[in-house]
Amino acid sequence: MTNELKNEQAAVQAVPHTPGPTERDVAAFLKNVRGMSCNCNLDSWQPEASTGHSWVCRIHKAATNPSAALLAEMSEAKATGAAA
Repeated sequence: MTNELKNEQAAVQAVPHTPGPTERDVAAFLKNVRGMSCNCNLDSWQPEASTGHSWVCRIHKAATNPSAALLAEMSEAKATGAAA
């Protein structure tokens, strides 16, 4: 292995990994900050542990597949103190 490759690998390993928001964090943001309304049908479906919403709910669907724009909005809100 060349020194250049070793240096590159060391640099990659030195960068700490910051995990992104959880699905529950995204669901809370959608409900509390964006004002998205929940349409869970709790008579027929149980809430999922990952989001706290049933899989038929619009919040659950958006939280389990967040867009890059939504994640950027959440990051900006967190940086400015406007996050839920």
